[in-house]
Formats: sequence, structure tokens, C-alpha cells
Amino acid sequence: MPVSARRARRGTAAALAVMLVAVLMALLGTILAPAPVLALPQVDVDVDPSPEGGASDFIDDVIDEQLMVNRICFAMNARNSIPGGQDAFVELTYIPPSTGTATLAIYNILDQGLLGGKLPPPDDFGYLCTDAGVQAGMCPEVGLVLFRNATADGTRPPHAPLFTKVLKFKEVTLPYPVRYDVTVTGLYCMIGMPLGGFDEDAEVMATIKYVNAHGLLPAVDYPKLPFYGVTCLVYLGVFLMWMAKSALHWNEILPVQKYISGVIGFLVLETATNYWYLSNWNTHGEQSWALLFLSAIMNSARNSVSLFILLIVAMGYGVVKPSLGDDMKKCQLLAAAHLVFGALYAGFTLKQSDHKGFGILLVIIPLAITLTLFYVGTLSALTATTQHLEMRRQHFKLAMYKNLWRLLFFAGLNLVAFFVVNSVWFSKRDDVVFLARWWRWRWLLVDGWLNLLYTVCMLAICLLWRPTSNNARYGLEELVSDPLEDEFELDVPDLFDQHAEQYPGANKRRGDPLAEQTVVFALDSDTDDSDDDVTGPMHGGAAANGSPTRVALASGMGQAAAHLRSRSPSPMRGGGGRVAPDGKY
Repeated sequence: MPVSARRARRGTAAALAVMLVAVLMALLGTILAPAPVLALPQVDVDVDPSPEGGASDFIDDVIDEQLMVNRICFAMNARNSIPGGQDAFVELTYIPPSTGTATLAIYNILDQGLLGGKLPPPDDFGYLCTDAGVQAGMCPEVGLVLFRNATADGTRPPHAPLFTKVLKFKEVTLPYPVRYDVTVTGLYCMIGMPLGGFDEDAEVMATIKYVNAHGLLPAVDYPKLPFYGVTCLVYLGVFLMWMAKSALHWNEILPVQKYISGVIGFLVLETATNYWYLSNWNTHGEQSWALLFLSAIMNSARNSVSLFILLIVAMGYGVVKPSLGDDMKKCQLLAAAHLVFGALYAGFTLKQSDHKGFGILLVIIPLAITLTLFYVGTLSALTATTQHLEMRRQHFKLAMYKNLWRLLFFAGLNLVAFFVVNSVWFSKRDDVVFLARWWRWRWLLVDGWLNLLYTVCMLAICLLWRPTSNNARYGLEELVSDPLEDEFELDVPDLFDQHAEQYPGANKRRGDPLAEQTVVFALDSDTDDSDDDVTGPMHGGAAANGSPTRVALASGMGQAAAHLRSRSPSPMRGGGGRVAPDGKY
């Protein structure tokens, strides 16, 4: 095996290994990635009250843990962060059968260090106000969540207003709303819990309404709305330009370009559906299950169809091979399996829920297998097709496939970067300052990164395979060689005459050697003279043997010049070659 071939195979194996590891790491990163900070639509807390004792008995060593258990955190966009936005607020409505007494606190997550305050001995420090604290004037009401006075402690003021309140359901009429106005964009936490140790058991039920400056869509998901809107417009513009170019060069359109036309049109519908789904959620405050299902199916179909087309293109369909035979059925079955598993996975990720659990492995493992098969099959086929084109000296097609290889390598590197960023985010999931600073970019790890990478790759493919007047260079008609690559000149005027005189019986003994070649030579002048001017003994031998060789002599500058052009035995070339009984040229 030549050294160059061995090096090519080694390089291909290394690239396959890198891409396979990248895919698996990206999928693993999706599993390990922290779920976005979510706001629960309804809070149902039922904590057994203390069997005896007063409110001060409720302050013990586990109060911090109890506060965290009864805490939910959410992101909010204030009015000044959204152009033309509305007032943002959080409204918690207590509903029946809430009974007893409950405490409520709302604060910016950056102010979490201010939780708790000084209390009289023997407590010294606590998170809820006690009887002793009220008597000592350290807090106003029993059961109130305490915050330290940051200004008095000589530290910075709170990042946002601190809210704390005690509710006695005997004294209010249910449903009872409590509103907190959001004036600063950021992450907020709400602590709502029943208080034990009073006259009766406590049970709390409430609904929460989050109104952001942009609407009812969660703030962590809001960047997806303009993202899908802009992406839809981009795809629509590309689709219109693609169809215009196709109309101009309709007779030269290749089968692969027809597939790409359908994919671009489908992408317009897919991104429009995602935008519709998020816009409906932003308006009504609830996810539409019908739109969610439709969006999941279309997202999975987009990925499956794109990978399918990429695979058959890598195998040379429409460029090197007119048909893939049984391999086409295998590709279709793989695409169908990927569609099913992709739809299930998309349903998990699109639904607002914590999908970090191992239950998603039941869906993501088969999805990882089909995706890996697509990548490995595509790269293997791309390598084989590239080597075939190199052997056949198909430079135009070879350049196209090399660009496709570079594009896939770029996508693989981005998948590795995606895994690294997911890993960093996962390691910082408990860092309050990190979350408060970077929560606005959480959507990139959930949806944005991979969709943006897909868009870039799709635009690159559209640029490489755009309809032009030179489409014939990539079609099956130009399979043997490029016409311009094999043209050359011979400045030996009597070469053929000398050969004929020296070997007068060569053609008679062996037949015409050109008849057995894959390249047919034609020697003609730069003028429009007919074959009536053709002379020379070689012409007679060629005609006797049925060879299409034609010899024409032209004179110029006192010296004869023969121009030798090689012609591929292509059906697109007139008089180029002969068809053998087996159908080969």
C-alpha cells in the first residue's frame, strides 16, 4: 500500500475517533448540564408543626435546611431591561384549604448572605423572629424571616428590596394575593413555609404568577423567542434566494440540490413553529401541549433529514453514484430510528422540567447510538468518496468534498467546546455569584449553542451547493475527468506522420490502441474546417478500425501545429466515446 494511502487511512481513523468522542462527550454534557432555574407553577407545602412549645421552639439547628427545602428560585426581567417592557412582579395567591400561619420572604439571590439575624440568648442567632426577639426589640413579629441590616453592619446595601411577611389565615379571606414588584433584573428566591407551634396545625397552598417585562414566558427562556424569530427570517431569506437561483439554472439542478431546497423550506416551518410555541407561552403563561408536541416532532425531523442527506451526499449520491441500492434503504431506516428517539428526547428538553435525572438515559442512549452511526458512516463514506475522486482526478468535486470535510471537523470541535462549557457550568452550579452573573446565557446550553451551530453549518452547505451555471461540474456527466485539466499542446508537427511511416503495420497487427482507452484523443485545428481536409496514414488506419480519432493539420507562422485534447467518454460530449456491450465507456 502506498505511503500516502496509509497516511490517509491513519488520518481518517484519527478523525473518526475524535468525532466519536466529541459526540459522546456532547451528549454526556447534555445529561450533566444543570437544569435552568425554574419557577414552579404551584406550591403545596405541608410541614408537620411542632407538637408543643411556642414559636421560639421552632428556631433550632435545622432551620437553615428547612428554609432551603421550602425555597424556590426564579429569574426575572425588570422593566428597564426590555425595550418597551411592562412592570414586572411576582404574585403569590394563597388558596383554600390553607390554614394556620405561614411566613413568606422574597429576596435577590445575591442577598442570600443577609439571611438571619441576631437574637437574644440563648439563641444568639436565628432565621425567624422569636418571642424573645420581639420582647428585646430585635424584630417586629414572631415568625418573620430575618435579614441582617447590611448598612448597620457596614457592608453593602441589598441588591434588591427585601420582602418578608407573616400571614395568619384566620385574619384574611382566601384567596389572598401577595405581590412583590421586581425593579432589578436578576435571580430571586422565595421562601414560603407554614409555621408550627401555634394554636393549630398549618397547611399552605398557593399559586404563583410571574409577570416579566416581556410577558409571561420565564426569563431564562425569553432569549429563545427573538433567537427563533431571527433564525426564521434568515432561513426565509436563504430559501427565497435559493429558489431564485434554482429558477435561473433549473436545467442544471442536481438531485442533491433538490433535497437541500426541501430542507431549507422545512427549516422555515420548524423555526416558525418554535417561535409560535414560545410566543403562545409568553402570551398565555402556559405551555401548549399541542405546539410542544409539534415542535418536538419537527425538531427531530429536521435533525434526522439533515443527517440523512449528509450521509447520502458523503456516499456520493447524485455526484459519483446514480443510485445507492440497498444502502439507501439502510440510510432511511437509520433516519427513521433517529427521528423516533429524537422526538422523545426533544419532548424531554422542551418541557419545562428538571431533566437531569437518569430516566432520560432511556431516551438519550439509543439517540446517542443512532447519532454516532450517522457520524461514523458519514465520515467513512466521505473518506472513500474523496479517495475515489482523487484517483479519478475530479478536482471540482474533490474541492467540494474537502470543504465538506472541513465543515464537519469544525462542527466536531464545536461539540467538544460545548461539552467543556457544560462541564464548567455543572461545576459552578452551587456558586451563587456565578449563577447570578451568567443565568441569562443558560439558554445557549439548552437550545442556543447546537441550533446556532446547525444554522452556521446549513448556511455553509447552502453556499457550497448553491445552484450555478457550473452545476454540470458536480454531476454524473463529468465523472471521468475535468475537461480543462487534460488539455495540453504538442509542438511536434510531424510526430504522427513519422510514427506511421516507421510502423506501418502497427494498427493492423494490434488494432487501434485508442479503442481500448478510457480517454479518446481528437486532433483538430482551431478553425472550422471539416474532416475532408484530414490527411495522413494514421487517419486511414483509424477509420479502418472504427476509431473516432481524427487528425487535422493546421499551419501557422510557417510551422504546422497539432493541438491534442483529451476527451472524456461522457454522454455529454459529442463524438466522445463508444459504448461497449456491457454499458461502459
